[in-house]
Amino acid sequence: GINAEYMGNFSRGFRRMESKKIVLFDVDGTLTKPRNVIEQDMIDTLKALKQKVDIAVVGGSDLKKIVEQITEALIPEFLYIFSENGLYSLKEGKFLAKTSIKDELGEERLKTFINFCLKYLADIDIPIKRYSTFSLWFTFLVELSSSIEMEC
Repeated sequence: GINAEYMGNFSRGFRRMESKKIVLFDVDGTLTKPRNVIEQDMIDTLKALKQKVDIAVVGGSDLKKIVEQITEALIPEFLYIFSENGLYSLKEGKFLAKTSIKDELGEERLKTFINFCLKYLADIDIPIKRYSTFSLWFTFLVELSSSIEMEC
């Protein structure tokens, strides 16, 4: 079994973790108006909040786009910055980690997945359709889309 000393150490560590708070923000449409640069009133609010808790950002865009929106000068304010939905990250403004869907799945499994999805989309049967199917490759996402027009 687990001894009392271990549980005591564990619970003390857990209490310390509980007191540590981090507030995580989306960038586009939350910290900034969509596709715009952060405004001064939001910068002031973030700096005031940082006096009480750690702050971090996450976004679906690549790091370059996130930095364009939050500005280079604001990077040191964030404990973490997670770009590409968390697959590329910084801690205290320095590189922390990166991965990709291809790294996780491997080339063959990724290709099999994309082929399955494309076949599935091609076989959708609706009364009248005009569609084009395409795939976009990102390090963090495979976007498969079918634009379908229906006449009713």
